[in-house]
Amino acid sequence: AVEKDTRLVCVLNDNGFAISPGFGALHEALQDAERAEDLFGALGYHYIGPVDGHDLEDLIGAFEEARGSEEVPIVHVKTTKGHGWPAAQDHPYRQHFSFPFDVDSGKPREAVPQVTYPTVAAAEIGRAMEADDDIVCITPSTLYATGLDRVFERFPERTFDPGMEEQHAMTLTVGLALGGLKPVIAYQSTFMQRAFDQLIHDVCFMNRPTLLLSFRSGFAGYDNPTHHGVYDFSYLRCLPNLRVLYPKDAFEARRMVRDELAELNGPTLILMPYGPIEEHEPAAELEPRSTFAQAQLCKQGRDLVLVCVGHKFAAAQEACAELERGGLEPGLINLRVLQPLDCDHLVEALRPYERVVTLEEAVIEGGVGSAVSDLVHDHDLGCEVLRLGLPRGFIEPGSAEELASAYGLDARGVLEAIRERWTDLA
Repeated sequence: AVEKDTRLVCVLNDNGFAISPGFGALHEALQDAERAEDLFGALGYHYIGPVDGHDLEDLIGAFEEARGSEEVPIVHVKTTKGHGWPAAQDHPYRQHFSFPFDVDSGKPREAVPQVTYPTVAAAEIGRAMEADDDIVCITPSTLYATGLDRVFERFPERTFDPGMEEQHAMTLTVGLALGGLKPVIAYQSTFMQRAFDQLIHDVCFMNRPTLLLSFRSGFAGYDNPTHHGVYDFSYLRCLPNLRVLYPKDAFEARRMVRDELAELNGPTLILMPYGPIEEHEPAAELEPRSTFAQAQLCKQGRDLVLVCVGHKFAAAQEACAELERGGLEPGLINLRVLQPLDCDHLVEALRPYERVVTLEEAVIEGGVGSAVSDLVHDHDLGCEVLRLGLPRGFIEPGSAEELASAYGLDARGVLEAIRERWTDLA
């Protein structure tokens, strides 16, 4: 604002929303033209507005005024989110994100799952908050994606939405922990990346009891390439004091959230995928904690063993069944704990095998496959490791099924990769 002759025009498109409805002091100031002009004028800007963003003549007049300004102008444009399309105007919250839908009605063409990882986790958080007044919950303005709407309604004094300020939300979490509370913070995977500095220097360095939930890990649907959570483990793996868990189904997700909130000792992150939740093994909810915190040997084999991250369990299981039909005896391991790896049990589980296959819905460089390869090397296990994952790059939008097929991460792709690597198993 102190610069002259920049020929820069700032446009504030004010529709009252971020993703969720707006709130807070700045939001309130923007509702009053005099207050908004005072605010921006005090900062040295030339305030123009408010302008009807759906009136072309008003807009042209405002931009002509802005073009002639000697100061940096801010054109305050008032718009209606979803304007011109009733399906979006009636549901600006839901229509914010993209999925295949009917243009006339706005209704999705595919069935929308009613039970997802966020809804399961949120229900467990709600139960824990009923029993323990020290548990508080934070999310940076993505309630619809984190399933926490009901929790925020029930516990308004113990829930915090700092707006779309991922960095501040992460540090706020540590502050609450330092105050003796038990904070739970929920992100979408792609947005948690924005708070990487705070995750290192606040959460991990302070090493306080904190539960982090990160949803949409792996393929994240139709939004765009920036929303896939395929870099999670590659950038999280090096951080000290951080435990990283990954459930394979609803039962493990409930158990992980419940166990961590019952005995939260330091920073723990639970990654969870997008889409409908799977239900493989009800016994996980009753399993002793001592064994539940270990890598799970689901099936003992002889010829090779598949080591998978939770959301690829179904594909690994299907691939194992097909290998068995071909006369082979594959083993199957569900990692559960990605960091730190359950080295002792994992080494013993891998020792009988000459061939190990790792499967993850993430960039392969620096991922789970790399961690397992390091383990094999460091303990001189002498087995060959085939790592299956994604190339380093940006992944196009699409359904989980479409993308898994395209990148060879479904059962068929796993089998083809195994047979190509080890022709004697074909």
